[in-house]
Amino acid sequence: MEINLIKSYMSMIENSVWTKMFRNNFFDIDWNIVDILKNWEDSCAYFVSSILKIFNLIEAVHCTVDGTIEDMKKNWRKEYKWKNIDMGSILVWEEKNWHKHIWFYIWNNEAISNNSIKKEITKHHFEYNGKRKIEKTLINSNILVGN
Repeated sequence: MEINLIKSYMSMIENSVWTKMFRNNFFDIDWNIVDILKNWEDSCAYFVSSILKIFNLIEAVHCTVDGTIEDMKKNWRKEYKWKNIDMGSILVWEEKNWHKHIWFYIWNNEAISNNSIKKEITKHHFEYNGKRKIEKTLINSNILVGN
């Protein structure tokens, strides 16, 4: 018996909508317990990297966009331009107001990512209706849904 990686991966992403489980991640820093995700404010990388790690598509769970991307590039073979997007792709917005954002593209111009206002995972338009530009698209060759 073998896992159907594509179906399992896409199902986990879609079933994550409305979860709050990626809201916090605590570290001991200088004798203080600190929520480095700031109660959801900075949890997009934690969400994306957690899903990727569950399927062993990266080496570790990360709390930063840069760390997640670095891990993906080390272990993945493809980085596409926007025109080659596929279901299951990881999208990265351009940096805006010192903030980076990473999320999953699902299909039909929809994406799933953390929502720092609602403090849960939500489904939304992949470009927030033209408000954010895509900086890069990454996909692991093992989860190319179109192949």
